[in-house]
Amino acid sequence: MHLAVIVKRIDISDNSPTNKLMDIGDKTAIEFAVNVRDKNEKANSKVSAICIAPSESSEVIRECFSSGADHGYLLDDKTFESVNLDGLITLLNKTVTHLENCDVVLMSSPSSDNVTVSLGKKLADALNFKHIPYVESIERLSHSKLLVRTKKGTEVVEIPVLINLACDLEQHIPNASRIMKIYKKEVTILNAKDLDFDLQKANSGGPVQLSISDAIEASKKKAIR
Repeated sequence: MHLAVIVKRIDISDNSPTNKLMDIGDKTAIEFAVNVRDKNEKANSKVSAICIAPSESSEVIRECFSSGADHGYLLDDKTFESVNLDGLITLLNKTVTHLENCDVVLMSSPSSDNVTVSLGKKLADALNFKHIPYVESIERLSHSKLLVRTKKGTEVVEIPVLINLACDLEQHIPNASRIMKIYKKEVTILNAKDLDFDLQKANSGGPVQLSISDAIEASKKKAIR
């Protein structure tokens, strides 16, 4: 089983109210994926973190490594700075498809954030994955099945699947052994050529966004209207 977690990079400029690289929800999503891997045939499972950010922002991926991720991918290309919502979905679709045998995608979302869940649904449709929102826990039942729990109850889900996690709580502090190893792992940089990404085709004429966070905010404003 190959679990991919999509994380967002937080702005840590001088004007930022926080010095964190990732928000609580994304850290929680990494922890969920690592726990699924560790409890079920670790040798045959792996966790990859995906983040759209410049190559000099590798620390966000190393933070994922400190939480137990096996591989990390930074999507870095000038054209990625001009993607809109459609382009973002296309870019993430191509990235997940680029990964080897990726069959579970995790995205965090606060329990009341319908916009992030909507983004997850759009990406799941593009990947032709089943979509399960507001998931509170995951347990692997077999090579091809997961037991997921939401506020509505439990459900057995066959992979491939995209899961939006209801992530509202801080997770565990990374252990010392993981922290010691984070700089030994390689951060993979993927550009537009690597992903066969065409900005003009992907954007479909919509307004430009700069990141997943920007796309979420734009979608929220649109929903309010």
